[in-house]
Formats: sequence, C-alpha cells, structure tokens
Amino acid sequence: MSLVKNVLKKLGRNDLVSVVDKVGKRVFDDSKLTDHHAIIPLDVLHSNAREDEKKIYNLILRRFFGAFMPDYRYEVMEVWIDLGGYTFYARGKRDIELGWRSLYKNEFGGEEEENGLKEEREAVLLPELKKGDIVFKEKLFYEKKMTEPPLYYTEGTLLKKMENLNLGTPATRHMIIETLKVRKYITVERKNLIATEKGKALIAILKRLGSRLLSAELTGYWEKKRREIYKENLGVNGYKNFMEEVKELVVEEIEKIKNSNF
Repeated sequence: MSLVKNVLKKLGRNDLVSVVDKVGKRVFDDSKLTDHHAIIPLDVLHSNAREDEKKIYNLILRRFFGAFMPDYRYEVMEVWIDLGGYTFYARGKRDIELGWRSLYKNEFGGEEEENGLKEEREAVLLPELKKGDIVFKEKLFYEKKMTEPPLYYTEGTLLKKMENLNLGTPATRHMIIETLKVRKYITVERKNLIATEKGKALIAILKRLGSRLLSAELTGYWEKKRREIYKENLGVNGYKNFMEEVKELVVEEIEKIKNSNF
C-alpha cells in the first residue's frame, strides 16, 4: 500500500492517496495473484519518450488512476411505445457522475467500443415519461435492410472471447494469437483477424479427422486442471496425472493421422 501511495504522490495525484486504504482488496488482493501482477506506473515519464511510449504509458496511467476513482454512474431510460398495434423501442442515457470515466473525456475507442461503451455514449436523452403517457408521431418511415454477416474478430474481441471460453491466461492469450500469426494461420487486415488459406486447410483436415483438438471445451478443461495443480497444491502427482491425460490424447491424435488417407 505504501508503494502505491508514494507513486500517487509522485504522479501528482495526492487527492487519491486517501482512497488507497478504502479500496482494499477490490484493487489489491495477493490471494488472487497467480502468473503476473498488474502493471502500474512508478514515476513520471521522461520528457524525451517516443510517441508510442507515451501512448502506452498513458494507457497504464489512466487505468491505474481509475482504480481509485468513483464509479461511473448514469441512468438509462427504456421506453416501449405502442403505435397502431406495433411496438417501438427507444433508449436514452444520462450521465450522473463521470467518476473514472472522466479520465477518458470521450476518447473511448477500440476495445471499449467493442464492449458496448460506444452504444452507451451515443444513446440520446429522452424526455420525462411515465407508463400510460400519450405520445404523438411526427413522421413514420421504414428502411429496407439485409441481415449482415458477423463481424471479424479483432485482437480485442478475440481476447475477450478467449477469456469467456477459459482459453489461456491473461499472460498467454496474446502469445497464442501471435503464434497463429507467426505460423501464418491468421493475418491482420485493418485490425481484423483473417484466417489464411493455410489456417483454413488445417481446420478442414482436423474436422475430417474428427480431432478433439478443435474443442474449445477441451482446452478450457486443460487450463482448469493446470490451475488446480497450483491452487490445490497437487504437487508432482497432480502434474503426472495431468500429463498422462495429455499423452493419451496425443497418442490418439497421432493414430488418427496414421490411419487417415491424406
């Protein structure tokens, strides 16, 4: 705690020092520390830093400050309007207290927008309404549209998906994506991750083999078993049992390849 307080003072945020003890385990919880601890700034960035260094530093700095700031509070109004037997929906939003979000000053983009903050930011403020109010239509029109295919994954959305599926750890997920790039299974086009012909061919072969390696659940299961070895102190025996499971799968997959007609 004393380290964080000293850092806040050094960075000119004395107003946040008194909050450090109050946040407690919401920010500092050694019992949940596993592979890596959070990245925090330790000093003011030197004046001759490169532009890319400044951007990375500011990302870390704002996230660090935000951990000690009040919650972002807002209210949302949702309205369902009956018009000639058809139901129309409207949604409005009003900021009550910016809290940590004041650090960003409407600069949200990238991952934050992918997580839905763009929709919140663009929501309009509706007038005061209550159930049973009568509204009048000013104009009525319709638009003819076609359904659109799902968006490509970006690194941000893929990392979120991997987290939801329990694939990898915060320390390894980026490396998994980088490995796919290096091996030319995926490529990046305008921030979108696109499967290459090589990547598509690999998936097609694994599908024809009926490979269990395509199962996200299997990978998630392995991650769970690996964490159990550490958290439950299963020791060498736990490790050996886990590796036996992995070896059995490897042998099974090799046999499938040997017996295939590729």
